[in-house]
Amino acid sequence: MLAKSAHTLSVCLNADSCRIRTLLTALSKKFKVRYYARVSLLTVIHQEDNPPQPLLQQKTILLAQQREGIYQAVFQHEERVYKRTGDML
Repeated sequence: MLAKSAHTLSVCLNADSCRIRTLLTALSKKFKVRYYARVSLLTVIHQEDNPPQPLLQQKTILLAQQREGIYQAVFQHEERVYKRTGDML
C-alpha cells in the first residue's frame, strides 16, 4: 500500500528486517522516519461507501484508503500482556 501527500509518504512493506533496517537507515539521513512493527493490511473488495466497522473494531488504524469499491487499512496489533512474565503473544 502506498499513500502520499505534499508532506508525507506512507508505505506498507512485507517484513524483511534486514532490508527494512537498511532502508530506514538510508531514509533517516534526509527525512523524518516513523516505523511501525506488528501491523497488518486489510483489503476489502466490492466495499460500499462506509468502511467495514466490524472488522476494524478495537484496532489502531495507521493508514486507510478507499477508492473504486476497494477499502484498505493498515492497523497495528495490540500487545497482549499477561500476569506471568514471558507469556506475551
